[in-house]
Amino acid sequence: MEIPFKNYYRSKLNIIKIMNYRGYNVDEHLASLGTYENFRDKYNKFLTVGDDIIKFKKELSEDMIFSSKSIENLPEIRTIARWHTEAKLGVEISKIINEMKEHRAKKCIIIIDEGITAICKDIIRHLRVVENISITTWILKESLIFAPEHFLVPKHSIADINTKNIIIKHYGSKIPTIPKNDVMVKYLDANKGDFIEILRPSDTAPDKFIPMYRKVC
Repeated sequence: MEIPFKNYYRSKLNIIKIMNYRGYNVDEHLASLGTYENFRDKYNKFLTVGDDIIKFKKELSEDMIFSSKSIENLPEIRTIARWHTEAKLGVEISKIINEMKEHRAKKCIIIIDEGITAICKDIIRHLRVVENISITTWILKESLIFAPEHFLVPKHSIADINTKNIIIKHYGSKIPTIPKNDVMVKYLDANKGDFIEILRPSDTAPDKFIPMYRKVC
């Protein structure tokens, strides 16, 4: 069966867009990806070697290392993205964790075909809580869409610490919440306790935007 190049091109493009949305440097990645025609020409060799999907996914992942934009007094954060070679993500996640350590990355996006085992979910939870390592998983079909581009989706971002303190001072414990499994929280890779700033157009002045805040719970 032929590798669905269009799906993987859209997947890779949208993962780069997600990293841009999170505030990472992506210019080199976009330039390297190029157009769909460039993408197909680059990976066309896999059509003549028995549709080797494993080698294809490994090569697709090779350049997916991102560094956060330089912000004063904040350390650089590194994230890698990987297209998993098996249909489901299980104990093989240990190989990806080793890659993260090799690249000094504290965050990772893993794109999978079908799903994730219960044991793997426990490993991911443990890493986030105990070692402050964040791994988010996306089904391939999910990665074909970049929801923030939809005209009905307002701009979301994680509020900085100064804004967070001001909101707490003014509203105390009466801050509305947003669930951890909300798709926009996933796009931002926000943690429980983070404040999400949502910019919505004013009803009376559509060219102006009003910030609202939600606490991730």
